[in-house]
Amino acid sequence: MPINSSVTIFRASYVLPIDSPLISDGAIKIKGNRIVEVSSFSDITKTRKDKLVLLPGFLIMPGFVNAHTHLELSCLKGITRERHSFSKWILEVIDAKKKISEKDYEKSIESGILESIKGGITTFGDISGTGFTPKVMKRLGARGVVFHEIIGFKEKNAVNAFYELCMKVAISKSLLLKEYSLIDIGLSPHSSYSVSPYLFKLSSDLAKRLKLPVSIHLAETEEEIRFLKKGNGPFKALLSGLNSFDKKWKAPVCSPLKYLYTMNVFTSKTSIVHFNFFDNEDLKIAKKLKIKVIFCPKSNNEWFERKSSPLIDCLQNSIPVSLGTDSLASNNCYNMFDEMRMLKSFHPSICSEKILQIATLGGAFCIGLKNKTGSLAPGKFADFIAVKIPEKVKPENLAEYLVREKKEVCLSVINGQVVYNKLSIL
Repeated sequence: MPINSSVTIFRASYVLPIDSPLISDGAIKIKGNRIVEVSSFSDITKTRKDKLVLLPGFLIMPGFVNAHTHLELSCLKGITRERHSFSKWILEVIDAKKKISEKDYEKSIESGILESIKGGITTFGDISGTGFTPKVMKRLGARGVVFHEIIGFKEKNAVNAFYELCMKVAISKSLLLKEYSLIDIGLSPHSSYSVSPYLFKLSSDLAKRLKLPVSIHLAETEEEIRFLKKGNGPFKALLSGLNSFDKKWKAPVCSPLKYLYTMNVFTSKTSIVHFNFFDNEDLKIAKKLKIKVIFCPKSNNEWFERKSSPLIDCLQNSIPVSLGTDSLASNNCYNMFDEMRMLKSFHPSICSEKILQIATLGGAFCIGLKNKTGSLAPGKFADFIAVKIPEKVKPENLAEYLVREKKEVCLSVINGQVVYNKLSIL
């Protein structure tokens, strides 16, 4: 639903810009799809032609940035109800995907986007193995970066896999040729155990040449660590069973991050997802290369019963961090409030204001959209949500309330368009 007036002022009890202090009786003024002012309502420039939307009892804040998800797997929710080895879960996902048609994939992506928007997510960092995501995101008016996934561990198949990747990138770019500002394209060489060194190099060179952001699953499981350090274990069995293991490959006998570092495949726009296993040398490399890290608290807790994350280590080393939900094949919902709440339970010492920043502007930074979204500031696109705030919550406790308590999003706006509305306004 479009905002009809060319200039609209949203007035709320509170406005939380993220990159500046909380504003009581605040307002944001948007013109078309851009924010032009963020201030107290009394200080906002007003004219008679401006449309005024009143939201008493609400807080306006930037929409959440889900920096890592797999929307096309939304239809696989509940695929497994028992914890078992990660490699067996991968096989279950592979088998399930064989039964999904193109139409079903598109429905899966659509349902994932709609669920996310209802929960306050306005921007996605989505991994796409099928290439269908850009079309659906464009139709629904969602913002994000679509990272086209590439998989192939056998060196001899690298050229064919790379050709398929190039075709997906070309199709996506042609779809978005008409200055469609909401979707950017990126690359996702899947992981250290599923992409050959040569294929990593080809992907990295393409990303550097086209200046594309890159997202890589890395250091997610102990099985991955064992595979790289010893060359055996469940991942070798998995690849062999799929006829995908390259017998010429030799274990590098090092961490996943060091492995990719020695291959010189990291770019200035690389984010790594999970990063559950690391040492001090890994942190030094990540800091040196300005690598960004995306955590998925609920997914990791569900699968590996991990009650912590490397968040504090990354923050202490000035490594940019953000949050993602991962897919519904490993999580039960797309809800950033849940992710923030679990992250807070892992790290009670991290202030709630910082966690809110990680879930919004941090995500935008990690996927390369910091100049477009993630905070409420003049010049940025009008991506924001409205959350009902109980009267008993004091201004000084708002951040804690948003992170710790269950709450409901009543309004979501992307690019100046109302995409979700439970209120009797607009």
